[in-house]
Formats: sequence, C-alpha cells, structure tokens
Amino acid sequence: MQRADIIQHIAQKYGVEPEYLWPKKHPGYAVFRCPSNGKWFGMLMDIPGGKIGLGGVSGAERTDILVLKNDPDVVALLLCKEGYVPAYHMNKEHWFSILLGDVVPGEEIRALIADSADMVCTRK
Repeated sequence: MQRADIIQHIAQKYGVEPEYLWPKKHPGYAVFRCPSNGKWFGMLMDIPGGKIGLGGVSGAERTDILVLKNDPDVVALLLCKEGYVPAYHMNKEHWFSILLGDVVPGEEIRALIADSADMVCTRK
C-alpha cells in the first residue's frame, strides 16, 4: 500500500481525514484521530530513511511509514517480520512503524489499522 491508498481506506472505513498539524516544518506528516475521543490511532510520515536504519550512506532518502498502535506482544512479533520497524517518535512498546511500499500486504495493513483504531477509539 502507498500513502494515498491508506488515506483513502481510512476515509472510507472510518470517515476520518488526515490532519496535517505541521504544514511548514513537516508537510508529509499526517495524523488520524478517533472521532469519538480525538486521540491519534495512526500517523503517516515521510522521514529520512537513516532515522530508522535505512537509506544507504547518507540516510537522507525519504521513506513513507505508517505508525500504528497494538498490544505489546503483537508489536514484538511484528518487529521480527520484514517491513516493520520500531515506532518513530512514539512509545516503542505499544507503537510500531510499517514501511510502506510492496513488502507488507495491503490486507495485513488494513487489519492492523483496524486493530489500532479499535484499541484507541474505544477508550475514553
């Protein structure tokens, strides 16, 4: 899945549009909030690959990631799989990052989005 696919899926399934909270400094960062409580259940980012151990010598090439929440045991299992890395700028016990592109199947990403939304949106 690519960035546009995720935005479209979340809009259709959850009725949530991305919020660009830092348009000048980070125009590629978008958060997704639960309509019921305003808490974040996901964040799309385009970061320098070097920040997560990618990107060759300079690490400057930008990489799209999706940051989601899940149970710590699930996070630990996901981090053993290709396409998953520790959460960037979030609690690494409960949050993880998915490298967007062709590594992680779309249906798996959609299921993980659902898990994150369920965990965050059902809590007050």
